[in-house]
Amino acid sequence: PDAAVEAVPDTVLEEGRCGAATLRAASVRGAGARTAGVPRGDALLVVRFDAGESGLVLAAVASGAYRATREATRSVAAALGRGSARLADDMREGRAQALRAGLHRVSDRVFGRLRAQAAAQEAPPGAHTADLRCLLLPADPHCRTRVFFGHGAGGLFRLREGAWCDLDPPHTEEDAAPAGPRPLVEPAREGRDSPERGGPARADPFRFRLWTAEAGDALLLCTEGLARAVRGAADSGARLAAAWRKPGGEVPGAAAYLTALVDGTAGQEGDRTAVTVWEE
Repeated sequence: PDAAVEAVPDTVLEEGRCGAATLRAASVRGAGARTAGVPRGDALLVVRFDAGESGLVLAAVASGAYRATREATRSVAAALGRGSARLADDMREGRAQALRAGLHRVSDRVFGRLRAQAAAQEAPPGAHTADLRCLLLPADPHCRTRVFFGHGAGGLFRLREGAWCDLDPPHTEEDAAPAGPRPLVEPAREGRDSPERGGPARADPFRFRLWTAEAGDALLLCTEGLARAVRGAADSGARLAAAWRKPGGEVPGAAAYLTALVDGTAGQEGDRTAVTVWEE
C-alpha cells in the first residue's frame, strides 16, 4: 500500500497554447516495459509560470530510471519557476549568454541533487540519473525566441514542408557557434564541480540552443526512444511527419496526436515521449 503514491500512469497527454504556438505532448510506456510489468521510465512535465504575456511555458522530458526522471523534471521546473520573470525578459531581449549561463547552473543543481540522493541511498550515481531535455516558450505572441537546453540522449527536430531536420546540438567541446545560417548553438562540456552539491560534474556536455521560430514550422522535442525512430526508421519518421504536418491547416487534436505517436512508431519496444510545438 505504501507504494501506491509512486504509481506511474501508463500514458500522459498534454495540450495547450503559448503565445504564437500550439502545443501537444504525450508520453507512452513501451511494449517492453508493459511485458515486464515495470513503470514507464520516461517522464513528461509541461507547466506554465506567471499569467498574461509575461508568462513562460516549460516542457521537460526525461528518460532513465523512473524515480530519477520524475525528480529531474520536477526539480528543473521548481528552479526555473523561481526565476521565470527574469527568464522571460532575457528571452524577449535575446540575451543568449545570460540564458546559457543561468540554465547551465540550473542543470548542474538538478544533477547534483540526483547525485546526492544516490549517495544517500548508497546507490551508484549511474543508478539514479536521467537524460533531461527542456524547451522554454514565452507566452508573449510577439516574441519568437525559443530556448532548448539539457543533458544526455534524446532528440530535437524541426518539421518543415513535410521533412524532418535534426537540430540537436552536436557533441563538441567548442563554445563557438558554427558558421553559416544554422541557429545559434552554444554547447559546452562540464569540467567543474557542481556549484551546489560538489563532486564530479556530469561527463556528457550541456546542450543549449537559442533560435527564432518561423511561422509554419513544427518543433519536436523527444526522448531517445522516439529520437531513434525518427533518425533511424524512415517509415516511422515519414508517418509522424504526415500525421503532424497540420493537415488542412489545422493542428492535430490531442487524441489524434497520441494515436499518431503510437501508430507511427509501431514495433518500438521502448518508452516514447514527445512534445510538438506548431508555430503560427
